[in-house]
Amino acid sequence: MIRPYYQIAVLAMLLSGRVALSNPQDVQFDIRSLVGCKDVTSDEFSRLNPDEKLIEARFQISSLVRHGKASNVVELMYRIENPSQRMEVIDYLPRTTLSSEVIGNVGVEKKQEDVRSIGISILGKYNYLINADASGTASSQASSSLRYETLPAMEVVAASGTTSRGTGAYFKLRPSRQTSLEGAKDFGLVLRVSQSWRLGIVIVYCRALTMADHLALPPSWFGRISGMAMFPVVLYRDGDIDAKQLALQVVRAESVLRHVVAADQSALEKHSFPTVAHRVGKSLSIVDAKIPAKWLEQLLQWPSEVAEPPVVQNLPPRIQRAARDYLAAKRALANIPP
Repeated sequence: MIRPYYQIAVLAMLLSGRVALSNPQDVQFDIRSLVGCKDVTSDEFSRLNPDEKLIEARFQISSLVRHGKASNVVELMYRIENPSQRMEVIDYLPRTTLSSEVIGNVGVEKKQEDVRSIGISILGKYNYLINADASGTASSQASSSLRYETLPAMEVVAASGTTSRGTGAYFKLRPSRQTSLEGAKDFGLVLRVSQSWRLGIVIVYCRALTMADHLALPPSWFGRISGMAMFPVVLYRDGDIDAKQLALQVVRAESVLRHVVAADQSALEKHSFPTVAHRVGKSLSIVDAKIPAKWLEQLLQWPSEVAEPPVVQNLPPRIQRAARDYLAAKRALANIPP
């Protein structure tokens, strides 16, 4: 027999991550770098807001389970954030969706029994103090049955809403018998922008949560993050050729930067720990790297109106040039005339 305190200790170890879950997943995400936005301004909105307009941006995000079972993925979380907060989310799709595995209504039957007795129980407890003695009881029993139908219980398979005071949106997907989390999914935003808007950048964050095969417990207890990604996506006014060309420059600069970073990992490692003292400190975990582990993510999210982040000065020359080219392309995008 397992003692209660032993069970608590095992549970604490699992919750703290000290016991690894088997069959970890590796979920990969992808999304287009460039999205053309259509003007969807209604006549009524234009009359009430002459200096603003509404645009529609559609995103297609793909998820691929590279290792393990797709059925072990219990949740995908997508966030679309607007760092400059110059665009307001007016509407979004898909909306929160409920689903049930039951087709049709559910039959319910309730039975109720009414038992009345007079007498003294075998334990000597008095039920009623009316004509009672220890040797006899009198009882009557009546039963009734109620039958009706109710709607089946619903579960959330897609939850969505706004973030960052209405300037971003989130989409949380969960599996069901009718849907699969793997594959491409479409998402849409209707954004409120200035009448002169032509270009903008949003950041799309992706996260996958999976479960181990042998654990049939709530995902919030034993779920583990098995895939994360962050993508800058450039939005431009559909049909605006000049705006699209500037957007393409940002996309190309980002592609070059990622390629150079992947090719120069050894140089990046040397610049992160440039001296013997740094390398010794690294082995003892007492020295921080001169180039943080998430520097690229920080750079890709860096606001165009702010001076370059200090980490750029510590990068290897080739990566440093690519990083500055990317930042310059973002500044050109932000300063495009109406």
